[in-house]
Amino acid sequence: MASANDTRETDADWARIHGVDQRAAVVTFTHRALEVVRRQRGDDEAQVSDCVTIAQRGSQSDKFCGDTSSVIWPMAYVTARYVCAKTLERVEAEHATAASASERTTTLSRAEICDLARRGVVTEHTSVLEIGAGAGLFGIVVAALGAKKVTLTDETMELLAANVEASGMTNAEARRLGWAIKPGIERVADSDDSDDDVNAPFGDWNEVVAFVESLAEKPHMIIGSDIMYSQNKTTMRALGDTMAALADENTAIVIGFEDRGDWGQLATFYECCEESGLFGDGQPFDNDDDDRLFITLQKKTPM
Repeated sequence: MASANDTRETDADWARIHGVDQRAAVVTFTHRALEVVRRQRGDDEAQVSDCVTIAQRGSQSDKFCGDTSSVIWPMAYVTARYVCAKTLERVEAEHATAASASERTTTLSRAEICDLARRGVVTEHTSVLEIGAGAGLFGIVVAALGAKKVTLTDETMELLAANVEASGMTNAEARRLGWAIKPGIERVADSDDSDDDVNAPFGDWNEVVAFVESLAEKPHMIIGSDIMYSQNKTTMRALGDTMAALADENTAIVIGFEDRGDWGQLATFYECCEESGLFGDGQPFDNDDDDRLFITLQKKTPM
C-alpha cells in the first residue's frame, strides 16, 4: 500500500499541506507498484525500489520560485498514487491469468493503449507527456512505472531538468513548453469575463506548433496535476489549445484537480477546453471526498 504523502522528513505537522512539507529539500513518494514493475522488467536488484525521490526548493531556499514550480503540491501525490494503483491492478491481474511471460506479452493498438491510459493505467507501450510538470514528481513516477517514454514539460526548467536527470530514468526527458492560444478560434465573452479582449493572442503559438512537430508521435497520455489552480481564463484557454494541439482523437488527457473553494474555476476550465475541442468530466478519487477529481478529457472533431 502506498504511503500517501511520504516526505521521509521529521518536520512538525503544521509545516505540511495535506502531508506535504514544502520546506523540505527532498520529498519521497512510495508505492508498491514501483517495486513490482521494476522487478518484473528485470531491473538489477540493486535498482529495485518502491520509491521516487525528488528535490524541491521551498520558501527557505534562495532558489525558490514565487509560483508553484519549485515545490511539490499534494495533487501530484494523489494523482500519481491513483495511476500507480490502477497500473498495479492490471499488472497483478495479468500475472494471475497468464501462465508464462510470453503470454503476458501482448501487442496493443494505439486505441487500446489510450483506453487503458484513460483509466489511469500505464504500460510499457505508453508514450506520456506531462504538462505543467513543476518539479516533476508525477511524470517521474510514471516513468518509473515503465512507460515507453515520458516527456515532462514546463516553462520553468532548471529544477525540472535537474530532477529528471537525477532520477536516472532513461525513458524520461525534460523539455520547455509554454502554453499559447491558437489563432483563428473565435471565443465569446460572457458577463463574468474580465479579459479585455477574449480573442487576443497569448503565448507563442508557433513555438507550440514547432514542439508538436518535433514529437516522434502524439502521446498516448497527457498528464497534469493542479494545473488550473489560480489561472485566469486567458491562461486556461491557452492550456486547452495547447493540450488539443498535442493530442489526437485517441489521446487520453488525465488531470488531478483539487477544489479550493471555487468550483467556478472548474466550470471555466471545461468551457475553455470545449472551445479547444476537448470534452470530458471528472470523477472523485475517493467516494468520500468529492473535492478531488480525476478528470479525463478527449479530443473530438466537430460533426
